[in-house]
Amino acid sequence: MSSSTGKSVGLGYLPSAQALITADASLSPPSSETRAFLVRLSNAAHDAGAAIYCSSILGGQGSESDQFSDCAIYLGVSREGFDATGSEEGRNKALSEWVAEAVGLGGSIPKIASFKRGTDGPSPVSLETVPDGQKEKAKASISTLEGLLKQLSDVVEFRIHGADAGEPNLHFMIGKDGIGAWQGLMGASVWSDD
Repeated sequence: MSSSTGKSVGLGYLPSAQALITADASLSPPSSETRAFLVRLSNAAHDAGAAIYCSSILGGQGSESDQFSDCAIYLGVSREGFDATGSEEGRNKALSEWVAEAVGLGGSIPKIASFKRGTDGPSPVSLETVPDGQKEKAKASISTLEGLLKQLSDVVEFRIHGADAGEPNLHFMIGKDGIGAWQGLMGASVWSDD
C-alpha cells in the first residue's frame, strides 16, 4: 500500500524481533540490539497481561475480547518533528496521524482517545483500573515491563477507536530509543460501548 506521499506504508512481520515493522522502504531494519529489546518487550507485555488475567496489557481488563494480544512494533525514525515547539495537542495529533499512516490506516482516523505522555514513568493506563490485590500479585511482571519501557524516551500511549461500535480499538504505547527510532507496543481491544 502507498501513502499520499508515495511511500510504502503498512506493517510487515520481522520474526527475529517478534515484532511488526513499518513497510516504509526507506527505513533501515532495526539493529540486533533493538530486535532483542523488542523480543523482551513483547514477552514482558504478554507476561504482565497474563498476570492480571487479560490478553492485552494495553487493552486491559475492560476489553470484551480475549482474542487480541500485544505485540512489539518498530516504526523507525520519524522525519515529522513531533518534538518541535507548539501545543501539546498539536504534537499529539501529528504523532498519532503519523503512526496511523505508518501502520497502514491512512490519514483519516475516526477518533483518538486516551492520549497520555508518561511523566511519572511509563506504565500502561489500563493498570489504573486493576485492583490493588491483583497488581501486588503481578508486581514482578509489571515491573519488568515498566523497566523495559523506561529504556525509551518520550513514551506516549494512545488509542484509536474502531470506526464502528464493536470494531477493535488499536492501542499504542511507543517511545524513542537512543537514535530516535519510535518503537514499543501495539494491541487491540473491543468495547461495545465505544
